[in-house]
Amino acid sequence: NDVELTFSHLLSKVSFKFVYTDTENANIKMDISNIKLNVPLTATCSSTSGATSWSTYSGKKEYTLSDQNAVSTQAQPATPEEFYVIPEAAIAETTTLTFTVKYYDDSQNDKPEVETKDYVLKLNTGNLNQTTLNAWTANTIYNYTVNLPFDPLYIDFTVSGVNGWANTYAPTITPNDTPVVGS
Repeated sequence: NDVELTFSHLLSKVSFKFVYTDTENANIKMDISNIKLNVPLTATCSSTSGATSWSTYSGKKEYTLSDQNAVSTQAQPATPEEFYVIPEAAIAETTTLTFTVKYYDDSQNDKPEVETKDYVLKLNTGNLNQTTLNAWTANTIYNYTVNLPFDPLYIDFTVSGVNGWANTYAPTITPNDTPVVGS
């Protein structure tokens, strides 16, 4: 007789895309560089009868994302890069997305710089349907969207779920909830 097998992913999948939504300042464009995702390097996994648990996180893994140039209200966001990460039962303070944004005025030919800011966004904050999002689950996809308005002190950070794996989530992270460090 046939033997029925069920497969599920032990890891979580995360992706990030950057969009500019401020139509009042449509002449402003952004170059985003030094984009890095910092997650745990190792952990211990236990899996029995379809239940998976992770513990004993250690080390640091740094993924580098591709630079994104001329992010604007007219430009389509770049295709998000995807990364498989160790699901964190409690997302650590060191699990972050860091990047540099150079804002410039595209209405002038020489692209005069408006401002350059470095950001550190902690991924352990935010809300999913009024519930705090502070963990990643195995077999789940998290698609983060970083909404970059003209005001470089305010970043709207959201996550929307994607079909394809067992669970989908759509958490929202707002700047008031998300520690933002600028320089």
